[in-house]
Amino acid sequence: MIQQVLFVRGTLDFRLLKDVVIGGTVGYQIYQPRGFERAFHLPTFESNFFLEYVIRFKQKKKKVQKDSNYLTLRGEFFVNAGIPYLDENQDIAVLAGLYDFNVHLQYQIRPKVAAFLSLNNLIDNRNQRWYLYPQLGFNGMAGVEVRF
Repeated sequence: MIQQVLFVRGTLDFRLLKDVVIGGTVGYQIYQPRGFERAFHLPTFESNFFLEYVIRFKQKKKKVQKDSNYLTLRGEFFVNAGIPYLDENQDIAVLAGLYDFNVHLQYQIRPKVAAFLSLNNLIDNRNQRWYLYPQLGFNGMAGVEVRF
């Protein structure tokens, strides 16, 4: 059981150019568990950094709204510190840190309709977030987003 948690987290997004944004989030947690030496399955350090670029296509029709017909490219890099756990013998061990790289593409067809493609864990990192639950390797997802 956790008695106290102290955490510091910061997020910064910075627009480098009109269509380029860079940013990230960094967090650090200090756990003071009650009755245990370590806080199990809780990371002390987490971070996520991204670079986003928007490609705007020329509007051919005057009736097409300006908040559509553009492609957003986003690259993300995620890092998580090693996580302590108890193994089958009740010995304390630490999982290796996590890191992965993701790419997300989204084409805004209409103001409320977009098509997307996400490619996750491009480096096929198989480190575990939870003991005995392997991380999913390279994977992807495609779809259509409709907002109401």
